[in-house]
Amino acid sequence: MKKRLQDFEAKRCETAWGWLLRKNKVLLVKHKMLGMWLAPGGHLEKNELPHQAAEREFFEETGVKVQAISAYPLLKTTSTEALPMPFTSNLHWINKPGEKAHVRDTGDTCEQHYGWGYFMKVTGDIKLNDSDTGIDEVRWFSESEIDALQTNDVIKAEAHFVFARYPGE
Repeated sequence: MKKRLQDFEAKRCETAWGWLLRKNKVLLVKHKMLGMWLAPGGHLEKNELPHQAAEREFFEETGVKVQAISAYPLLKTTSTEALPMPFTSNLHWINKPGEKAHVRDTGDTCEQHYGWGYFMKVTGDIKLNDSDTGIDEVRWFSESEIDALQTNDVIKAEAHFVFARYPGE
């Protein structure tokens, strides 16, 4: 039986990312170290919730202020705080055993990323800024451009899902 990613004993880091759809285009960033297009996102900081990390990272990488939109209705309760629900989550390798290590800004090396993907809505002006040192470029893409992008199949699948299911602008 093939080993699942969760079966490996690996150093896991938590990540979150966001998808913004406007005027039938999604906003993506070209990640400098990985050399591919991704949804804006990154690692959670200490005591940060996943949706907060996605919002912070989105702004840091693009210059666009956003807020996570829950992918599912939230339960109304008085004893808990309902948090926005991601539309996707996954576990993936960032450094497979024996591969050259990608190291975080903190000097920490992650082997696997566990992450959450959110729908986002704009909360301010849209003035793109690609001054983040880890990003080469920030750009809008139509759905017809997604399959030709230099990225992986997960990003392409998420992008097509966003085009089909984004909850509105």
